[in-house]
Amino acid sequence: MERGSAGPGERAAAEWGAGRLREAGAADVRVEGFRYQRSWAARHVPHFAAGIGAAALGGAPGAVLAAAALASFELDLGGRRQWLAALAPAGEGANAVARVPAR
Repeated sequence: MERGSAGPGERAAAEWGAGRLREAGAADVRVEGFRYQRSWAARHVPHFAAGIGAAALGGAPGAVLAAAALASFELDLGGRRQWLAALAPAGEGANAVARVPAR
């Protein structure tokens, strides 16, 4: 099975995994979708471009732009505020999720 991220193969693999979980006695088995981006470039390039622009601008305005770009990049990379993620192209990934009853 060809199982690339955020593609038909990933969904097929998740369905297969869900079936195996059901066979093993897991409860509440389902396949959940999630938004997935194949590349970080669409989110990182704007930050880098702002840094280059800040260097070209120079002085106090350049320092402010550089600080803002750095803060935004850190928040994005750390997962706390990923405002560019909503604008970047994305695919649909899939996971098999289940509950395993206690013995």
